[in-house]
Amino acid sequence: MNSDKLINENNQLRENLNSENKRYYEDLLVYIRSKSTFNREKDVEQLLLDMLHDLIDAQSNGESAEFYFGRDPKSLADEILKTLPKHFFDIFKIACYIVIGYVLFFTIPNMVSPSSKLDLGNLIIFGILGFIFSITALWLIGKETYQTNKIKKYTSYAFGIVIFVSLIIGSIFLKHHFLLGYRVGGELVLS
Repeated sequence: MNSDKLINENNQLRENLNSENKRYYEDLLVYIRSKSTFNREKDVEQLLLDMLHDLIDAQSNGESAEFYFGRDPKSLADEILKTLPKHFFDIFKIACYIVIGYVLFFTIPNMVSPSSKLDLGNLIIFGILGFIFSITALWLIGKETYQTNKIKKYTSYAFGIVIFVSLIIGSIFLKHHFLLGYRVGGELVLS
């Protein structure tokens, strides 16, 4: 079964949980997904689905998620994540998607004018920074899932927003001299 099917099954089965167990499991799910950046998605989703099946069985026996999994779901999730193998090729694939998405987002508007030039240095640097921001955002989401201190939680969100806005402003105003242009005849010009 592929990851999408596992996710869909998880979404459907979660509806069988009572509100208390659902909240517990969904926090656990968000934490595990956000902390599993370097793990293979299929392994993570299979693990989450297995945990959900266990929780549904426990619930049918009158047990709560807190009783079944324990009062410290963060520690449980951290221990479980340690058992999953790391797959750095998958993170490389995600990085490529993010960089390509960034490049397309900022390149297509420049192609409207036949005399415009693409700033390849800018695209490469901010594509890489966009990837780093994405990984940082996932890390913050995972970190804040079980954060009870509201000030720390909102400080982290503000930090993420400042970094995101800085990336956007930087990509608009920072220019390099590694430009790629094209002429009307379809000829590429590197300057």
